[in-house]
Amino acid sequence: MTYLRRHVRWLLPLALLALAGCYTGPPFMGASEWRSVNYEEDDPRTPLRGVVKMTAVRPAEYKDYISAMAQGRVVAREQREDTMYFAVASQQYVTLKDPETDKPVSAMVGLIERFRTTIPPALLPITPPKSKTPVIPAAGPKTPPIPPAGPKTATPSAP
Repeated sequence: MTYLRRHVRWLLPLALLALAGCYTGPPFMGASEWRSVNYEEDDPRTPLRGVVKMTAVRPAEYKDYISAMAQGRVVAREQREDTMYFAVASQQYVTLKDPETDKPVSAMVGLIERFRTTIPPALLPITPPKSKTPVIPAAGPKTPPIPPAGPKTATPSAP
């Protein structure tokens, strides 16, 4: 009973989130859609504490995705049914405190901005609707059966 209780404790909240519609699917670029990633998560001793390294997924227009692709700024993308997830690399200025002089210092650090857009239906591949009706092959002329392959027999040659 302890084994079951220990595992149900973790599965029950996930099942409730899935039923409530809060589960958003697998992570995009290693982090959940709703979560941003800070620099101190990779290195706790970094002076960039509190600076965002990768944003949470934000909604965008499809034209923004096309524009970013045309400019070559998209660093990652993933299509899930009619939704396109994409990431754009950019730079951000941050103000840090110099540890030696305690004066503010500006620095430029990288930022990955993550977006989600809906692909217009006209651009999606056309797939036939799923049906439970069996497909019956069309009636047509039947081809004669192919004779089995066997040893070749010698035919008499004409003089």
